[in-house]
Amino acid sequence: MNKVIMNLLLLSCCLIVTPCLALEKIIISANTTTIKNYHRLLDGKPCEQIDNFNNPQASYRAVLELVFLCQAFNFADPSLKLEIIPAPNYKRAVSIARKGVAHIPSETVWQNEIDNNEFLVSSAIIQAGEMVQGIYTSPENIALLTINDEQQLHNFSVVSQRHWQNDWKTLRALQFKKLFSTTQISSMFKMVGYQRADFLLWTFSSLEDLSQTQHNITLVPVPNLKVTMPDSRHFVVAKNANEAEFVHQTLQQGIARLREERIISLAFGQSGFFNPQVKHWQEVASP
Repeated sequence: MNKVIMNLLLLSCCLIVTPCLALEKIIISANTTTIKNYHRLLDGKPCEQIDNFNNPQASYRAVLELVFLCQAFNFADPSLKLEIIPAPNYKRAVSIARKGVAHIPSETVWQNEIDNNEFLVSSAIIQAGEMVQGIYTSPENIALLTINDEQQLHNFSVVSQRHWQNDWKTLRALQFKKLFSTTQISSMFKMVGYQRADFLLWTFSSLEDLSQTQHNITLVPVPNLKVTMPDSRHFVVAKNANEAEFVHQTLQQGIARLREERIISLAFGQSGFFNPQVKHWQEVASP
């Protein structure tokens, strides 16, 4: 009889508390470069102590989003541990999560790229229309930096990554002279830095000249022109991962606290991602 009662009590526990068996850790898949810059930003501190994002490492959106994930879970359940496993790029990080090996890829995903059969979706981290990108080129590309109007821009070449579906779709619609694809951010910056391609789309920095430096290549934006991405971005939790529903619910609680504390807007503002300097710049539109 005692055994029956104990089983009933255990069942009651499982119905009331989710998950019944405590989840020991949240597994996050992340680009190796993101992981490196994330730890540089933390500089040995726990993520919850990071409240100043006016930092070169914070110019990477992916790094900010990894901080958001860490702080969100810390807000919702400080007992949860995070384990970050490396991936060579964004696409592989998403693939690792899709298989259930990780709970969450560290970067947000465009809404229109999410398969709801495979992932549980968080509330928006970046709202539709909030993501504005500059047309970044070499400081030596005078021909591009001195164009007089948007139409002249279509005479130049651009490099991106084909698996960045929204960026690729936007660039194709804008009909530039040549559209190159590569699989690494380092290759993109090098191609533009060495003027094998004229420019790439990138988010703005908090620096006075809005320049961005990656892999020892410094690029600057073409003045007075910007591209706005129309979709929203969300974290996704793999349905195949252990205790996916619990992880999703906990993440949602944490994101709500991030919003309440205004951490997302603070981080994006201090990093230059949301940048008042470009508020009145001309929007590049599809022909």
